[in-house]
Amino acid sequence: AFARMLGYASREEALKAKNLDAHLTREGQEKLYERLKHDKSLENEQIAVRQKDGTPGYLIISASQVEENGAAGIAIDVTRRTQAEKQLSGLSRSLMQEADKRRRQLARDLHDQVGSQLGGIIAMLGSLEYLPDLTQQVQDGLAQCLQVAHDCANEVRTVSHLQHPMVIDEMGLGAAVRWYAEDFSKRSGIKVKTEIVDSLRRMDANAEIALYR
Repeated sequence: AFARMLGYASREEALKAKNLDAHLTREGQEKLYERLKHDKSLENEQIAVRQKDGTPGYLIISASQVEENGAAGIAIDVTRRTQAEKQLSGLSRSLMQEADKRRRQLARDLHDQVGSQLGGIIAMLGSLEYLPDLTQQVQDGLAQCLQVAHDCANEVRTVSHLQHPMVIDEMGLGAAVRWYAEDFSKRSGIKVKTEIVDSLRRMDANAEIALYR
């Protein structure tokens, strides 16, 4: 069975191979030999192997040292499962990247288009307040409309930054967290204290976004 895991047609064909250790990657060899040397056994350890045709494979091994230079154990071929897990992990990363791309685009559209249009409305409403001969009722109505427009602009800005804070692209995770804390404090009235070490450096963009969220 072990021979077939390595891609051989039979046990006899495998025994003719000059060096079966060559099927183990260096990392796999080091893990296997180190554990057997110190613990005299290993249980359910996954190691990477190279099959006969050179393609990668994966085994889960349980073994015990029976002699100074020998060991006995069992191995389970988990190549298909591991490959499926790797493919699933890659798919998950792709989906996360696509979702972040869409969030970034939405944030940009909210900021550049909706935000600028609301800014124009606020400017026009503000100019109307200075028209002569306005009744008190009209002035109160304009003031209410202006307040609603300001509230909408603030909400759009908040949603835009929550989707994808522009500051994280330009200044990194630390600046984005500080901005979020300050903005939350302003909106909620809850005092927030942030402590970020000055030595915090820029990280991979995906890591920064994941930590921010």
